[in-house]
Amino acid sequence: MYRFLCKAVRHAVRFLGIGTAPFEVEAVDSAPERPRDDTVYLITDEGVPWSVAMKCPCGCGDVLFLSLLEGSPRWTIEQHRNGTVSVSPSIWRTNGCRSHFFLKKGLIAWCGRHARNEAGAFQ
Repeated sequence: MYRFLCKAVRHAVRFLGIGTAPFEVEAVDSAPERPRDDTVYLITDEGVPWSVAMKCPCGCGDVLFLSLLEGSPRWTIEQHRNGTVSVSPSIWRTNGCRSHFFLKKGLIAWCGRHARNEAGAFQ
C-alpha cells in the first residue's frame, strides 16, 4: 500500500508540474526501444538486476547503460521502500553532453558545470 501511495504522489506531482518527482523504477528483461524520460529500468536476468538503463536527465535524449556486473566500470543500486532507487557512484558522461550527476532516491543531484540553481536553470 505504501509503495502504491508513493507512486500516486509521484504521478500527481508530474501531472500538476509542481516540484520534482522522483524517477520511476521498472524491472524489465531488456531495455525498451523507447524509454521514458522519468523511468530507471533495471534490466534483469531471472529477476536479478545486471544493468541499468535510463535516458540522460540533461535532455539530450541519449540512453545511458550502467553495468551492475563485476568489472570496471561498475555501479551498484539500492532499492528503497518508497519504490525509488539510488545508483552509486556518480554517473559522469565522458562524451556527448558530458553530464555528471548522482541518482539518489530517484532524484538527480547535478555536479560541476551541470549544477542547477534554485530556479532549475543550469549555472
